[in-house]
Amino acid sequence: MPHLSNLKVQQFRNLGLVDITPSPTLNLVYGENGSGKTSLLEAISVLAHCRSFRTHKYRRLIQDTTTAFTVFATVEGSDAFKVGVQREWSGKSTARLDGLSAKSSAQLATNLPVQIIDAHTFALLEGGSKARRKFFDWLVFHVKHDFKTAWANYVKCVKQRNSLLRHDKIAYSDLRPWDEQITGLAATIDECRVECITPLIQAFKALMGECKFADNVDLTLAYQPGWKEGELSFPQQLEQAFARDRKLGYTTLGPHKSDLKITANGSPAVEVLSRGQQKAVINALHIAEALVYKTQIGRTPVFLLDDMPSELDANHIAILSGWLSNLGAQVFVTGVDANKLASVWPLQKNEVIKMFHVKQGEVTVSQ
Repeated sequence: MPHLSNLKVQQFRNLGLVDITPSPTLNLVYGENGSGKTSLLEAISVLAHCRSFRTHKYRRLIQDTTTAFTVFATVEGSDAFKVGVQREWSGKSTARLDGLSAKSSAQLATNLPVQIIDAHTFALLEGGSKARRKFFDWLVFHVKHDFKTAWANYVKCVKQRNSLLRHDKIAYSDLRPWDEQITGLAATIDECRVECITPLIQAFKALMGECKFADNVDLTLAYQPGWKEGELSFPQQLEQAFARDRKLGYTTLGPHKSDLKITANGSPAVEVLSRGQQKAVINALHIAEALVYKTQIGRTPVFLLDDMPSELDANHIAILSGWLSNLGAQVFVTGVDANKLASVWPLQKNEVIKMFHVKQGEVTVSQ
């Protein structure tokens, strides 16, 4: 499976010069708070997205004494390649794949898929629908080739529709041409999503069956397309919502409003589950997504788990460890204490473990 065989980082946040050879399976990264553990994971994510998962303000990623950061990696597997990203203080961004300029951040994401699980992933349960759309669209983007183009065109159409809705004098007939395009694109988007989310829900249910707390909690995932499913078709509902949309100045129905409702015993999961149970559900969602991705694409994403032991008990950590081992994914896990991190994260069969100590921006191999 694809994995980072070498990682080089220069002047990224508080990391100075980093040059490490990670394990193809399990990498445990430890150090005091503020030492640079999360920054190391963040640097890996930049290789996959050309941006940080922690902030959109790129200048925060560049050390004060320098004018640019650089992240470079060699990726081995069935399709070996080299990838590098540099971001300058001026805003100029350079991304290269095997020495050639990357066409887009989407190209980087396709070549180096990454799954990130950190404190912000609680938004899957606590946050609004946007966080959940971002979660399941990761899978749809990677698996369904028609999705990217359809979504880009759909967003353009909705922006145009919203612009028209803000005009003082407008009749629904002025919107009809745009609604016809939106309807066709919405059908493509919805079909792509359903074909991915259906196996995702099945994989999630199978995984949760392995968790003890699932015996007395009825967990349900339900996909909602962004409009009501009933007697009226989507274009009919768009027309019916015209007065409301005109008053609000934006389109209230469509794939940009879709959601994945997560309930426990009929109530929102966040209101029923403990913090540890919530994290177990979130972990299962990410593993389920990776399982469907692996089935469809034949690859596994790289997993970045930030401060994982802090929210899970030993039983759930062992379950998560087993899931990741069965996937065959490369994993980076951070924690404060080396002994605790090694003791709570059990080594699975065929795994090669490497430990890295991060101290004041320096990363060294720990025996």
